[in-house]
Amino acid sequence: MHGYDVADPSRINQELGGNEWHQKFCQNLLAKDLGLVVDIVPNHMSTKCPDNVWWMNVLKYGLASPYAEYFDIHWRSFAQMPNHRIVLPLLKDHYKKSIARKEIQLKYNQNIFTINYFDHLFPISPYTLISILTNIPIHLLPKTLTTNIKKLENLYSIIANNINKTPSYYSNLQKLEQKILKEIQNSESLTAAAIKAIEKINKQIKKQYYGELQNSR
Repeated sequence: MHGYDVADPSRINQELGGNEWHQKFCQNLLAKDLGLVVDIVPNHMSTKCPDNVWWMNVLKYGLASPYAEYFDIHWRSFAQMPNHRIVLPLLKDHYKKSIARKEIQLKYNQNIFTINYFDHLFPISPYTLISILTNIPIHLLPKTLTTNIKKLENLYSIIANNINKTPSYYSNLQKLEQKILKEIQNSESLTAAAIKAIEKINKQIKKQYYGELQNSR
């Protein structure tokens, strides 16, 4: 197995014997008065597989992620690229054309919001979660949910003004996000409303870019 196939450096691949084999290997090394050095290079790990939790976390939380400095990412300033968005060169065609063909879709499955592009799956940031929830009619949102959404908005405002301290807000981001997602998951009406909001967003974006492409011809 090549190093670039690695998705989780904290576990030994079962195809290579798993933890049991690794423990025996280490015992044999100790018996010969030898040690083992594991060199983990995040930039050489697979980024396509969602099993790479470090990479998925960075895509989701940006500079607030505790793994933000693990990868060789040239972060742009907040003014140049809002919310520290990472640009990935993976589209097979122009962005607008891909959306118009519905190749890029916002999805909600098992209480997880994602952006899907063929077999690629990307997490959405808590900031994007706010945008999704604003598409749910206000009368369907319980007070606890609107309160947490407001707290999340305020937190992102603070982060925008304290870029160098962004990682310190990671825990609060996670807690607020989990509270919101749990409330949606525990309510059938909110789950249905979230799905409708996603369908609405996908249709609006497709219509917008399809119209632009038609007008440009």
